[in-house]
Amino acid sequence: MREAGASPEAAAARASQSEGGDRRRHRLIGDVHKAYEESSRLLPGCWIVVRVDGRAFHRFVEVHNFARPHDRAAIGLMEAAAKAVTEEFADIMLAYGQSDEYSFVFHKDTDIYNRRTSKFSTLIASLFTSHFVLKWPSFFDTPLKLAPSFDGRAVCYPSVEMVRDYLAWRQLDCHTNCLFTTCYWTLVDRGGKTGKEADKILNKASKGFKNELLFSEFGINYNDLPPVFKRGTLLLKRREQVELRTKEATPYTPAGTPYSRTLTHVDAFHEDVAQGDFWLKHCSALFSDQTKRIEKLETMPGDEQAASKESPQGGAVCEHGPA
Repeated sequence: MREAGASPEAAAARASQSEGGDRRRHRLIGDVHKAYEESSRLLPGCWIVVRVDGRAFHRFVEVHNFARPHDRAAIGLMEAAAKAVTEEFADIMLAYGQSDEYSFVFHKDTDIYNRRTSKFSTLIASLFTSHFVLKWPSFFDTPLKLAPSFDGRAVCYPSVEMVRDYLAWRQLDCHTNCLFTTCYWTLVDRGGKTGKEADKILNKASKGFKNELLFSEFGINYNDLPPVFKRGTLLLKRREQVELRTKEATPYTPAGTPYSRTLTHVDAFHEDVAQGDFWLKHCSALFSDQTKRIEKLETMPGDEQAASKESPQGGAVCEHGPA
């Protein structure tokens, strides 16, 4: 309401000053609260690995009656969700998944979200969860009974060797889990053991014992299991140049070359990710500026004796589990 005796111009000027003051106060309040937000950033020049991991998935698997010891539909669903996330970001070079987890490797020079740690971990986890829910009906006839959730963590690795070791470590975990799970559910479903009895038999048992148990008592050769169960899934991007064509002809540039566009495909592999031949054939192009360093790994002493090596946390290439 305008003051008595004040001109319309003066009243408008005072109102404008008041609004300007409100905006400044709001900015100051915002700056104060933003100062309390954690703004940690991932180290520059390092490869970023974001791993999402299912929360309370033992319960989730039980409620949805997944096939045991391995559910192909669940594996397909995880792969489909991971492919969707990989296609969403140009800077994701590859992804590796097994069980209820997936790891996404971002290029070392990515600058999305100013490399804020919280952005990477929360966005990838939420996006993966969203695709998991959206794609569920394509793999299962029964509706979701529990809300799936995945936590996320982001880690920096300074070299390609460390990325390769990380992938080998996660694949070793896949081998270990696959062998134990196969033994456990075979003992329960075919051997008539209770869960506690199966745990007692397998507790601290060696891989050799577990392999022999499966073969001698149940006629199961672990090496004959599908590779996806034993090795997990590696998703790699493949870029393809395609000529642009019309119904009449192929359009050409002024220089006489055909117009083309780049298509990106995401291919799935179930191979030993740390093996030199596979890595150089499929991965070196993604890490093109690091190819020489990758080749050096081929001459590292003792590479054949993976079983005696330490985990990647110690900097060595870890063993790759049963063949």
